[in-house]
Amino acid sequence: MIDRRDWAAFEVLLSSMGRSRHVVMNAWEAAQPQRTPEFDREIEMRVRRILEYREWQLQRLRRFHDETGGRLQMISRWKAYARAVAGRRQPRAALFSDIR
Repeated sequence: MIDRRDWAAFEVLLSSMGRSRHVVMNAWEAAQPQRTPEFDREIEMRVRRILEYREWQLQRLRRFHDETGGRLQMISRWKAYARAVAGRRQPRAALFSDIR
């Protein structure tokens, strides 16, 4: 979705994430009378694992972004260098297929 730049689908995903968070918060508050310390620890461990995985994904995407940016900068430099070295060339001879 992001790699295809499908921003509409991405916005829907973000919106559903917000709704999911809200549903979890409501369920957490509704379960208050039945919650035990063991239950709270279990939930905390699960949420922590999810957040750790999310952080790992964000770090991986940041590294990818930085590497891709570096590659694009290098390509840009090589193109600028090639234009500088090539200078002004004489126009090439026309081929028969180029003549109209």
